Amino acid sequence: VTQVGGLTKTRIEMTRPYRVFGSYALVYVLGNSGVYIDATHGRRRLRGGDMICVFPDVPHLYGPEDGEFWQEYFLVFEGPVFDLWRTQGLLDPAEPVLHVEPVEYWLKQMQRVADVTATTEESALVRVARLQELLAELLAATGRAPQGLEPRWLTEARAWLETPDARGMRLSELAGRLHMSDATFRRRFAEEMGMPPQQYRDRALVEAAQRHMMRGGMTDREIAYALGFEDPAYFSRRFKQLVGRSPS
Repeated sequence: VTQVGGLTKTRIEMTRPYRVFGSYALVYVLGNSGVYIDATHGRRRLRGGDMICVFPDVPHLYGPEDGEFWQEYFLVFEGPVFDLWRTQGLLDPAEPVLHVEPVEYWLKQMQRVADVTATTEESALVRVARLQELLAELLAATGRAPQGLEPRWLTEARAWLETPDARGMRLSELAGRLHMSDATFRRRFAEEMGMPPQQYRDRALVEAAQRHMMRGGMTDREIAYALGFEDPAYFSRRFKQLVGRSPS
């Protein structure tokens, strides 16, 4: 990772010769609008939430036009590991622009890469690992990930919903932790998991209770406390609602 940072850009001249970078770059448009142009894909309008993937040796231009400006955050990187991503089709010059939102979440993920100060070989490797994690999450969020790879926000959401702490957390609070609106979180979770988050939380509760029961050695009251219930009677009622029979 050779450069990181944020810029506010005003109008650039779109009739000038194409630029050619010697490195890869991710350029995230944080707000307002502009265009991306290359010889293969022509002109494409850009807005907040668009992520430009710049490839070495691909001539291009991007930026705001007359009367426009935008804010961007960028990461510039190079190396054989990213060439491998490209040769395997994970980084694809045929798709130079992706759209991912919310902007606050993806900006935070890019800054997470930049936050590592690469002063040693070990810290540089951490930075590269975080960048690859970001790239994998981008692929997952845009439907281009290899089968079985899920976005990090979904992994975090599932982990929370499967813990006893989830019982005391409203879904809107969890959405806020993931930098999403409540409605967006519920919609995206249901799209990914095939069920709403409340149903997933209920199923996780039942499965955790059943694991305790199958291992044996715990009373229903002890299981209730282990799962975060202050009232064992309420745990029994809730279990019966979900399963159709009492814990005992």
